[in-house]
Amino acid sequence: MTKSGVDLFLLGPAPAATLSTITPKPMAQRFPSSTATVRIDRSSFQVKVAADSPTNNVLSDALRRFPSEGFEGAEHRDDRAASMASGPCTSLEITLVDSSEVLELGVDESYNLTIKEGVSELRAATVWGAMYGLETFAQSLVSGQGGDDEYFADVQTIRDAPRYKYRGLMVDTARHFLPLEMLFTVVDGMAVEKLNVLHW
Repeated sequence: MTKSGVDLFLLGPAPAATLSTITPKPMAQRFPSSTATVRIDRSSFQVKVAADSPTNNVLSDALRRFPSEGFEGAEHRDDRAASMASGPCTSLEITLVDSSEVLELGVDESYNLTIKEGVSELRAATVWGAMYGLETFAQSLVSGQGGDDEYFADVQTIRDAPRYKYRGLMVDTARHFLPLEMLFTVVDGMAVEKLNVLHW
């Protein structure tokens, strides 16, 4: 038995699919070109603070952990290869406006992330916006065809900030026992969803 339907064929090569796996969905995400991709060599890629930017201990600790943790869990895509990359992205430069480590109601947690060839840029008002921007950058990475150290990211600009003042998750261990390993998994998941938890 055959099913009725419509087949659509396009002439020419199929365009590369852009990635939109960032969670939660950013306020604004723009792709200047549907096929622009940069190659990232994990062994030489650097995440650094801009020379004229303030910094603090929270960000310094995150930068130490990023090389080992930032590339873990990257999605694998067969449609990403060095031959399709416009060029290498060698580093991510972070610029902060305020170096305060205080996280309280009303703190500006917004960030702007630009992934591009050469030096990508992450600008944030506070370290908390920078932490969310780092998580978003990590979610943008994919492994493709190539060696274990070769990753790719679509060229894009992201502007984001939390939608709600209060964000969190209630875990009721009094009525529903959870092993400690499960709680660690929940906390890691909260960090991925940018719920005011330090992940890096």
